[in-house]
Amino acid sequence: MATDTSMQLGMVGLGRMGSNLARRLIRDGHRCVVYDVNPDAVKKLVESVVGFQERSRAIIEEMRKMATRNSSEIREAVEDGKRRMARLAAETATLTA
Repeated sequence: MATDTSMQLGMVGLGRMGSNLARRLIRDGHRCVVYDVNPDAVKKLVESVVGFQERSRAIIEEMRKMATRNSSEIREAVEDGKRRMARLAAETATLTA
């Protein structure tokens, strides 16, 4: 859960619990300084966070593309509706004249 106030935290030990806590805190926008005697644990956490950010960016980019594509479809539908309404109004005006 993201908060308006971010915290800076330290995490010693990146075992099952420490790495999950750090990962969750980082994803929620907090700054974490981490330490583990095993450099592979630190590397695994970094790769996980970077992977998450890359996937998030890809998802956001796809959403932007879809929104842009949808907005042009919506504009086309609105313009088509305007043309049809204008044609109906013109036909109605001819019938009443």
